This record gives sequence, C-alpha cells and structure tokens, in this order.
Amino acid sequence: MTKRHLLSKTLCLVSFGMITCYPAISSANAFYLPFYSTAELGQAFSGGAALAQDATTAYTNPAGLTRLEHQQLVISAIGADNRIQFDGVETTPGAPAESGQASSNFPGVIPALFYALPVSNKWTLGFSVTSPYGLGDDYDSDAVTRYYVTYAQAISADIGPEVAYKVNNHLSAGLGLDALYMQLKLGQKYRTQPLTMFDSSVANESSGWGYGWHAGLLYEFTPKTRVGLSYHSSIVENLDGTSRFYLNGGPTFTSNNLQSSMHLPPYTTLSVYHDITKQWAVMATAEYMQWNYVKNDHEFNIATPSGPANINIPRNFHNTWRFAVGTNYQLNEKWLLRTGAEYDQDPTNDRDRDPVIPSSDRYLVGIGAHYQVSKDVGLDAGYAHAFFYNQTIHNTNAATGNTISGRRQMATDALGLQLDWNIA
Repeated sequence: MTKRHLLSKTLCLVSFGMITCYPAISSANAFYLPFYSTAELGQAFSGGAALAQDATTAYTNPAGLTRLEHQQLVISAIGADNRIQFDGVETTPGAPAESGQASSNFPGVIPALFYALPVSNKWTLGFSVTSPYGLGDDYDSDAVTRYYVTYAQAISADIGPEVAYKVNNHLSAGLGLDALYMQLKLGQKYRTQPLTMFDSSVANESSGWGYGWHAGLLYEFTPKTRVGLSYHSSIVENLDGTSRFYLNGGPTFTSNNLQSSMHLPPYTTLSVYHDITKQWAVMATAEYMQWNYVKNDHEFNIATPSGPANINIPRNFHNTWRFAVGTNYQLNEKWLLRTGAEYDQDPTNDRDRDPVIPSSDRYLVGIGAHYQVSKDVGLDAGYAHAFFYNQTIHNTNAATGNTISGRRQMATDALGLQLDWNIA
C-alpha cells in the first residue's frame, strides 16, 4: 500500500469514526471545549492564532498553513475527567424542601484530526475535524439536582476544509468552512406525586447540523516573531429528535417531533509568538467570545401526559475573555518541553445559572513534551489541570416552579497524546 493510499484510508476512517462513534465529552467552560490539540494542552492553549507549527493551525488560524513545508497529518486524543459536587436545597411546590449533596463524574475523550497539503510556494490546503463544543453531567437519579438534570450530554464534530495564501514573505491569509454536527441528550425527573407513588422522568435526544466559517491573518515581522489574528463565526444549530415522558407506574408519552435551536458564539483570537533564543520561545493569546448570542434555550414539542409542550429556558450569557501565556524549551534535537497557564471567564449570570451547564471562572495550568521519533514522525504528550471558582446557584424553573439553591465545586484533569506525521 502506497503512502498516499494509506493516508487517504486513514483520513476517511478516523474522520468517520469521530463523527459517528467517539465517546462522550467532558465539559470545560459553559459548553465550549478548547481541547483541540495535545501539543497546545501542554502550553495551556497559549499558541492560538500565532503558533502555526503543525497542521492544527488549519482550525486555529488557517493562514498559518503557509508556514508548513511538507504534507502533514496530525491526530490528537485528549482524555478529560470533569468532577462536580453540588451542595444545596431544592424546593418543589406542594412538597417539603429537600437538602443534600449531588456529585457528577463524567470522563470522556476529545478527538481531533488535521491535515495540511502545500500545493505551491503560495497556496496550502487544509482539512480539520475537531470537537469544539460539549458537556457532560451524570448525577444519581435521586440526587437533589434531579428535577433539573440527572444526565446531560452534548457531543460535536466540526468538519472543515481550509485554504491559505501567502501574500508575501511577511503576510499570509486563510479561510475555512465549518460543518458542525451536534447531538444533545438530557434526562431529568418530574414530581408527579400524589398522582404516582414515585417521581416520573423525561428523556430528550436531538441532533442536527449547523454551518459557519473561520478565517485568519498571520504576519511575520521576522523569522523569530509573528502575530496571528483569527475569527470563528457564529453557528446556529437546528436540532430534531425525540422526547419521552415516562409516567411512574403508567404509560410512556412520546413526541417524535422534538425541535430545538442552539446558538454557538463567534469568537476572535489574537496571539503573538517569539523565539527568544534558539532554545527558548514564548507565546501569548487573548480571546474574546461573544457569548451574548446565547439568550435562551428553546425546546418545542416536549412530551408530557397532556400533550406536546414548548419551553423557553433563559440563559442570557455575557461576553468573556480568555488569556493564556506559555513557553517552550528545546532540550535537544529530540525533546521539546512545554508549559503554560490560562485564565478563562464564565459567561453565565447569577440569576439564570442552573445545574445543567457546568461553568465557572477557571485557571488552567499545563505541562507537556514533544519527542521527535524520526525525521517524519513526532509524538506529543500533555497534561493540564483546571481550577474552578466555587459558584453559587439560585434558580427557579419557570415551567415547573422548582427552585434550587446551593454551591457548586468543579475540577477537571486532562491528559492527551498526539501523532505528527510529515508525509514526504
């Protein structure tokens, strides 16, 4: 089998597998997952739009593709474990208040694939498959959070072709398209006593596609210093699926016309990279996410015993900043060491925040390393830990009248591996 046939088969198999059967994803901040690259994980995603050292730049800033001299394939997989603990009180109309502790532990794998193909000294093509959005909750069915969520899962796959053009020796520009698949699952309990002996439950599942674009500029002041600017557009996901209401001790009510819409925010990234010496390099990123696009969660035709119902859950997210700094050290011809730190703001507000979306201001610290196995093959490993601020929740569900109040604690650990293959 030739290298070209092997590459083609690898791209097809890995891309199809990521779309159809990759495991559940753990959450990061709100439902945005910046874990697109193991190499970047080790430096806390500080390279952003200016790093442009491998094919992952196809997604972060497609203009950076012009810096790659050879055809390249990058495959990354990051395992993330998100842990949540909630302590608080839940109140249901007509029932005594219930206090308790609820815990969620939701491990998952975040895959990514990138490909770059220089076609001339001016033009480079790219292809990427990433998982930029997701969340995961997994609480006990009798937890104090059960009338809001027992389980929640969001998985995504963003497929994008990219193209980059080298305007001159200093400036490059790039453009990419995004076809983003999203799948949502949500389960929760409903208090139906005294009609039933125990709680009833509802399970909603929907999926669909949304479309957008991303673009960027890369300016190299010198071979040692460059700055990158990239933009990812908003994407509207229109989802269809099924809703089931399981009446305790009674029948199941089904709606096969569940519909929902989801706005994914646009964001702008500005990054700078500088080689201090032949061994030391530093980088920094500032990213602005326009979360104010996320106003409400609209759900239509949810199954209930009295027929399909529509609900509107206010979110009213606000815009946020993410800042990251990092450094690399070239130990020798084989080894490169990385570290970095990141601060990411929480887009939720005190009034509308609920237990479903795990989010809080956070600090992330990462370490990593690259090992050059041969001229054409390199391996990356990275680890990061996210420290979240403890957060207060006080929310009333307008549809059911349930109120929940308490404090939430979270922590995330992420460990990744990455293969870099330069294809001669």
